[in-house]
Amino acid sequence: MESGGGGIRFEDLDLIYMIPFDLGGPVKIEDIVEWLFSSKLVKKGGRLRRYEDRLAMLKLIDLNMTITDPRFSYLRELGCNLYLILHAAGIAVVTVWIHLSADLSTDDVIKIEENLYNASCIIKGPFGEIEERLDNFIDGIIRPLQFVVVFGREYGSFDKVADALTKDHIIASKIEEKLRSSDSHIYRVVCIINHRCQDGCMTAEDVVKGHLKEMAGILTLYGNWRHYRMDTAKEILGENLSRDASYAIFMTTDASLFIGSTVFDERPESIRDAKIEYLKAGATLVAAMEFLQLSRMFLEVYISVYQRKSEEFWRRWERGESVRPSEVMEMRKELMYGLEEYNNISFYAEHPYIGIIEYGKERLGLSNKVNVLISGLQELSDMARTFYEEEALRNQENLSKMQVEFSKIQVVLAFFFGIFGAFQAMEYLEPKLGPLYAAILTSAIFLPCLIYIFYLFIKGRKSSS
Repeated sequence: MESGGGGIRFEDLDLIYMIPFDLGGPVKIEDIVEWLFSSKLVKKGGRLRRYEDRLAMLKLIDLNMTITDPRFSYLRELGCNLYLILHAAGIAVVTVWIHLSADLSTDDVIKIEENLYNASCIIKGPFGEIEERLDNFIDGIIRPLQFVVVFGREYGSFDKVADALTKDHIIASKIEEKLRSSDSHIYRVVCIINHRCQDGCMTAEDVVKGHLKEMAGILTLYGNWRHYRMDTAKEILGENLSRDASYAIFMTTDASLFIGSTVFDERPESIRDAKIEYLKAGATLVAAMEFLQLSRMFLEVYISVYQRKSEEFWRRWERGESVRPSEVMEMRKELMYGLEEYNNISFYAEHPYIGIIEYGKERLGLSNKVNVLISGLQELSDMARTFYEEEALRNQENLSKMQVEFSKIQVVLAFFFGIFGAFQAMEYLEPKLGPLYAAILTSAIFLPCLIYIFYLFIKGRKSSS
């Protein structure tokens, strides 16, 4: 363990990793849940909580981890709880909740929150015992889910899918190709339930005032937090989202932080009750951040879909290929669906969740992402109009060419039938009137026809030019 930390130590805290990801397409939540229950990922009697018709949370198995990574040998045995949030649009979040009970410095906490996810360990669960990094284990949950959505149920069971992915790495690359967005990020939440401070900090407010740089370092995973200017550290923390003076909540794009107090009534029941209240408050932050990470992934998926498809349309257009306006409007319809689904996602409507969520939308840049999609809707409308006008112009040009060809055919037919008719008339009139009068009468009858043929010829030349 590191000794650095500015005189503050952390003895009881939770570290939460959130991994949002794309499943590859819309899903039926019931089907995914049924498939998961057939695996060893959901313990018997596992809870399913529905927030709305198209959104649900599933409690997965509990794990025990023995850390074998020499960087974290002092952590030893750790308990780990797993949760999965599913949205019918094919967006999901895995939450990994780890409890830490040790004497840790600020430097320890930063190093743990940054690197524990990829540390070597022995993982124990209903499946037995395996030596595996936590990130690889979580990937072993995410990949089969994506596989089932992208390629269907041809492998039948979770175990068969996992086995196929292990043996055939080509399948994994094929999954990447099929995903709407392969972007993924890990979001961290640190809930400090109990701390010990040599400077006499008792409340969460004391901790923030006395250890501003340390708190900023934990929020940004920045090991050189001592180099922060005080005004920079204050800017990093931003607004305290707590509704209670006994704890503090802060949020950045990389992590969120909950800080409790050490001021308790010394009676055991009071200490217990206070700790329960802190755990509830920390859970409030975690639930809100799960919602925000789901929402962020939602927007990133549809931005990726829109940008990819828009670029494809323009490339085809530049190559001179036809792009039907109906294709563009179908893409616009899908984008509108994504925005509507994003706006309909809701975990809770009451305070304090709504306050954290609304602040988080701005802090995490979700409002900017929404604006990108709104601009995309307008761009697709303009694109459809451009392609429609081009298609109409192309059809007009084709019509003009057809008219020219038709005029040429008219000239040929008129000339042919005119000459043929003139010869027939001469043959009929010559025995009756003689050659001279027959020729005069025939000319009088067919001269207008010859004039019309000449008119068609001139018209055809003008149309072709």
